[in-house]
Amino acid sequence: MNMSHVAIPLFDGESYDLWAVRMQTYLDGLDLWDVVEEDDVPLSKNPTAAQMKAHKEKKTKRIKKRKRERRRQNHACSQVFHK
Repeated sequence: MNMSHVAIPLFDGESYDLWAVRMQTYLDGLDLWDVVEEDDVPLSKNPTAAQMKAHKEKKTKRIKKRKRERRRQNHACSQVFHK
């Protein structure tokens, strides 16, 4: 999907939970969600092997979590739109 043509989800003061899911999906599609993650700390200029390994493991866990979230969102959307 080309995210450059997708409108940014604007919060209108209602349905925050729905907006939050849409915003996360939008940012994730632009590969920007990691910027929002609170625990995402970039590596220093000269990381140790242990720091690089821990960073890679953390990133892998986040990617797997996002994939699970996308599957749940896709399932929820298919339930809503195919009724």
